[in-house]
Amino acid sequence: MPDLDITNKNYATGGTMTAAEFNTSMTEIETWCNGAGNIDEDRLADGAATTNKILNEAITNAKLKHTDGHIAFAPEASKLVKIAVLRQNNTTDVYENNSVILTGWGYCKGDSATGNTEEKIITFGIEFEEIPIVSVIAMGRFRDNTDPEKFEEFPGFDRHLAFSLGHNTENITKTTCGVVGYKDDGNTIDTRRYGFTWTAKGVLA
Repeated sequence: MPDLDITNKNYATGGTMTAAEFNTSMTEIETWCNGAGNIDEDRLADGAATTNKILNEAITNAKLKHTDGHIAFAPEASKLVKIAVLRQNNTTDVYENNSVILTGWGYCKGDSATGNTEEKIITFGIEFEEIPIVSVIAMGRFRDNTDPEKFEEFPGFDRHLAFSLGHNTENITKTTCGVVGYKDDGNTIDTRRYGFTWTAKGVLA
């Protein structure tokens, strides 16, 4: 199925769509929704000054794809897809728009003096509107002597390892959080790198 194509009018600059053109565009959209193809900026331009408006917001260098039954949203470079989520604050349900999900991995070096790992500060790369919900989970794996550069570079296995948010008073903010690892069968080893994964969910500022 080719890309949806309704580009031969100057809708974004205030052109007028005739009834016939509108019907043709609707047919193209219906066909696209039942098949495969891409919609990008030119195909879904802002119709603010258009007689029959298709969108109320311009989409710049972004794409909506429908391929093999999957629907994918591809935002501009270094941008995120905002979604609406139901967040439960204790027992109160709150619907929050403009929510985003971040995820990553890292490692902490052992610290035999404390028995735990050193604390690591994660910088989210964005600012949340409020304190996000953060989950940190131990990989259960480690690497000795050298720093891993890839997710899969943790050859050792340790089922006694766990991670939690860090011990600092402000261990989680709108832009950072601290994590620390600990073992339930003894102290960590200074030369060992213990891996973890994390996920942060919240409203983008």
